Amino acid sequence: MNCKTRVTVALVLSLIIAMSTTIFSIPVTDAADAVEIPTYLFIRAEPSPVGVGQTIYINLFLSKPTVTSGMGSTGDLYTGLTIEIVDPDGQKTTMGPYTADATGGVGGLSFTPTKVGNYTFQGFYPGQTLTQSASSIFGPGRDYSHVTEAPSESTIDTVT
Repeated sequence: MNCKTRVTVALVLSLIIAMSTTIFSIPVTDAADAVEIPTYLFIRAEPSPVGVGQTIYINLFLSKPTVTSGMGSTGDLYTGLTIEIVDPDGQKTTMGPYTADATGGVGGLSFTPTKVGNYTFQGFYPGQTLTQSASSIFGPGRDYSHVTEAPSESTIDTVT
């Protein structure tokens, strides 16, 4: 071997050793470490405007399903979802609690106004600790019992 080849081989070996040692310096998270996942709740009430005695349809949904949610409503589903409705006189009505489907939504809800004026709708999610494992076609699912879905509330949607 000539000198140039030896230097190249030495450089390549040095890089391989340096790269392999950096892999061991990457911190590994313990599965027992508590994790809180932020949630984002949305609400939509339609149509607007609406008359007294006409139906308002409400859709309440989170931005994404839980990490353990699977097909056929398996895994953890968002629970304890409520809707606060304030009528034109300031009286509050609470709908729920509801459990979301596997996509993170609660549909098929309705409300019928009894007074003329603005009605406000706001959704609330109390948060929860996950209890299920994520299912996998490759074997046992990952344990998410250390994960908490954080509480959240939607912005206010007004129907006139």
